Amino acid sequence: MPLKIAHTEKKPGCYEVTLAGRLDTETSAQLQSLVAMLFQNPPVRALQLHLRDVDYVSSAGLRAILLAMKQTRNGGGAFMVVEMQAPVKKVFEIAQMIPMNSIFASVKEADDYFDTIQKRERERSAG
Repeated sequence: MPLKIAHTEKKPGCYEVTLAGRLDTETSAQLQSLVAMLFQNPPVRALQLHLRDVDYVSSAGLRAILLAMKQTRNGGGAFMVVEMQAPVKKVFEIAQMIPMNSIFASVKEADDYFDTIQKRERERSAG
């Protein structure tokens, strides 16, 4: 099954990327290309990857996600992986490449986390 990717900018610099299908050697370049495109217009303040409809992730797929995380965090942004199916989540747990505090069961949890980060940043800059 090919990989389908959709993305939206929820707030300025806050992107939601929804994946469906298989993230593997043949399709991981699609994700890398999209992330590169998003970072052409910085700053990227947040990147949420929605994996609810991803049924397989290979090592190449993990690498693409890891690169997206590093690029987001290096720019000072928040990185979140949301709504993984159980087999995909198991791959992430075994690989231990993505910190567990970046993985969320629901979009609401991820949005609440990002809102908390934004609130702290506003308080620091005002203080």
